[in-house]
Amino acid sequence: MFNRGFKKSKLTKIVLLIVSSLTVVICVLFFQLRSSIVLDYNFANKVYSGIIEHSMVDFNYLADFEWEWLLIASPYTRVSDMLRSEGIRWRGRDTQIEFHDGIALFLFIHNNRVVAHMNYPLYRGDFLCSFTDILAWYVWDREYAKFIIGNCNMCKICIIPIK
Repeated sequence: MFNRGFKKSKLTKIVLLIVSSLTVVICVLFFQLRSSIVLDYNFANKVYSGIIEHSMVDFNYLADFEWEWLLIASPYTRVSDMLRSEGIRWRGRDTQIEFHDGIALFLFIHNNRVVAHMNYPLYRGDFLCSFTDILAWYVWDREYAKFIIGNCNMCKICIIPIK
């Protein structure tokens, strides 16, 4: 009888060890494979405040995390094609840009990986309306990711890059 209790106790410890180990492995994988930071309404408000209060947006200043370049995608952009074309990795792909004409997708890239993203409402400033060529997305290095209010007669608030 004593042996059976010992075997159950030993088996319970082994099962508990396996479950604990799997939990640790899953947590580590989750944090390594997590998707990018979702920039929230507060970040969008900072962008809009820069436009309204200063007639300028400097993403180098606003985006106070590590990134190398900014990609802005226009409405209806096929995200999978864009990512493949630019060689970018992005887990999660949390956007409705392919089906929504009222937003632009902002992707902050570091080491060919999306580190932060935001669906920016175009009624708060259109960063792409001044371009005459019809591309689905545009890319700026961090040091050049600066924009001012312009006049393109195509949208309510036209935001153009500083050259």
